[in-house]
Amino acid sequence: MKKIVIIGVVVVAIIMLAGYIGNRDKVCKKHLGLLTMDKVGYTVGKVTERDELLRLLKNGKCDKIEITYFLNMVYGDDIPKKLVYIKSKKLLIDIFTRTDVKEAYTVESGKLIKFLENGGKNYSELN
Repeated sequence: MKKIVIIGVVVVAIIMLAGYIGNRDKVCKKHLGLLTMDKVGYTVGKVTERDELLRLLKNGKCDKIEITYFLNMVYGDDIPKKLVYIKSKKLLIDIFTRTDVKEAYTVESGKLIKFLENGGKNYSELN
């Protein structure tokens, strides 16, 4: 009887593990390093977090996108930031990682792509 229970528990554990592995989301991560800001506070330069977000959204293979970077500050320490998009929840989160202040926006990926392609910078315009 003990062998049957143990075998049953092992089988259930294997089934649960297989389901977990099969249902994992594809997370795309990118670290951009130090980015420069304009006088309004948006990143500028050859590559920005918006450019990378657009590239990964268009790729279509990412269920979740995580982009980390630092904002170059003239005075004081550079600001660590993280931009996260969760496709299944249609959720864009802009995070100041030092203070854990989060700004969240609900937006479908198609609308976000169009916003970024049109040069959108202010995420609050998405809502």
